[in-house]
Amino acid sequence: MVVPGSLPMGCCALYLNKFQVENQESYDPRTGCINWLNDFAIRHDRLLVEELQRRQRRHLEVTIMYADVYHATTGFKEPVLAACCGYDGGAYRLNATVPCGSEGSSVCSDPSKKIWWDGEHTTEAEGGY
Repeated sequence: MVVPGSLPMGCCALYLNKFQVENQESYDPRTGCINWLNDFAIRHDRLLVEELQRRQRRHLEVTIMYADVYHATTGFKEPVLAACCGYDGGAYRLNATVPCGSEGSSVCSDPSKKIWWDGEHTTEAEGGY
């Protein structure tokens, strides 16, 4: 059984748009992601791994694997926080009245260079920040 961990929620365009603040110390200077949300995801994954290890010890007949989604998606070479499909005039290409697929929205030229398709769902991109 493969159990995926958390995505880096602080890098999610939807949350970046929702939790925007003026204080730049709230953001990772390298990635532009929200620190407290990513700290939450990392803590969640640490506790998840501990619980999976406990369950593995109790159920030796099952192979339990943890998929480190967080670090797999934070390896992109450049910040790619904006959504691929969205509204060009919105923060992180998001606008509640112009969602992905509606009139007035557009799609980026190369989805393989973006993590987020529509601000909350991932693309099929490989690599990381």
